[in-house]
Amino acid sequence: MYTKYYRLLLICLFSIIILNVSVYAKSEGNLIANRLSLGLNYPGINVKYSFLNNFALDVHYQGSATVGVAGTRACYYYVFPKIIIVPYLGLELDYLQYKNQQSNDWTITGSYVGGLLGVEYFFSRVLSVCADIGYGNMNMASTTVSDVSYLTDKYVANIGLNLYITAPKQNIGK
Repeated sequence: MYTKYYRLLLICLFSIIILNVSVYAKSEGNLIANRLSLGLNYPGINVKYSFLNNFALDVHYQGSATVGVAGTRACYYYVFPKIIIVPYLGLELDYLQYKNQQSNDWTITGSYVGGLLGVEYFFSRVLSVCADIGYGNMNMASTTVSDVSYLTDKYVANIGLNLYITAPKQNIGK
């Protein structure tokens, strides 16, 4: 019984994607340039501003009951005319806090510095989904115990949804 509804849902989703591809593939404007977006990522929020046609700065926070991550990203977007799938490269710098399980104090802090590779898919001019994977160095130390430290290389993966709240830049002179 449920497979009938799943098939209907999949057909609707593919129809929306095909319609968006056909509509926005004809778009002559740069979907990235000079735009402000608000985003939801797992498990957090971000604000991104893009400028100079290909660059974007992102400020984000991700948190749970035991972990807090606040940081920034600088990304270079490879924008192609009439393409709604936009790849990007970036650098990420984060401040990390791990909460001690036995108390309510933040006891371990540190940083993460790394590079990332990702892609952003535009469902429309105002809505996109992005995914990326990165590799970098994590350096952690205890704020309460002097002999506890942690230095390692880590892979990170992110997925998010962006809502662009400013209009895309249009090509001039056509």
